[in-house]
Amino acid sequence: MFYRINKENGMTIKFEDITTYLIDHEIAFDAELGTNGGLNASNASALNMEYRESNIKDPTPHNNYIEKIHYFQEIDKLVLFEQNMKNLRIYNGLTMKHEKDILCASVILAVEYIPDKNSICVSLSNRTFIFFDAGTYKLTRKFPLK
Repeated sequence: MFYRINKENGMTIKFEDITTYLIDHEIAFDAELGTNGGLNASNASALNMEYRESNIKDPTPHNNYIEKIHYFQEIDKLVLFEQNMKNLRIYNGLTMKHEKDILCASVILAVEYIPDKNSICVSLSNRTFIFFDAGTYKLTRKFPLK
């Protein structure tokens, strides 16, 4: 599903892209005929999707809209942060179990995984980069920008 939604062929997708895809699929679905519209009739496999509720639940409260979700395949972690928030959330990629919340000193702007250093880099609104070890989540370095 990620690759169907990922129209820009990037490493991330926005939450609005997910919801747009799901809404478009629902509009193009007819319970008696299957899919229709969009990709020409009932055999349109690109829209052929069955909804099944997941047994994976996130027990952690979210205080704002999710700004970005990143999946880092190299370490099999899902990392997300909320809009205008200072909390970085890390989940196990296989089980989607919440592993760690990292409270940052300022609002999070971006997150990236650096394979050479096995680090997660977080860009903050106070013009600082902070680096966490991807295995222990311990702060390894702060890098203030001028």
